[in-house]
Amino acid sequence: MSVRLEPDRRRSELASRCATQIEKPFWNPRSGAFDGAQLRRAIVLRGRTVREFAVVTKVSLACLYRALGDYGVTDDTATKIFDGLRQRQLLPPIPELPNAR
Repeated sequence: MSVRLEPDRRRSELASRCATQIEKPFWNPRSGAFDGAQLRRAIVLRGRTVREFAVVTKVSLACLYRALGDYGVTDDTATKIFDGLRQRQLLPPIPELPNAR
């Protein structure tokens, strides 16, 4: 059984649903801000911890945590982060186990 909504309520419901599906860009060149969740995911999918990534990229841990916190970073820091992500390929996917629940 479906419930019919008034046109105004339906429109606002659709608008709120669309607003939650809008994806933030990985890096905003205007503000210099990374999307922290996407950056952390990119680091982890390459098999590194945040601390290891900071050492390899020669970015201070404070600057890297700033980037992970959705704050703007300098162009030099952003370039080092992109170079560090390019250095290592993504880890291969984990195969599914046949008896996994």
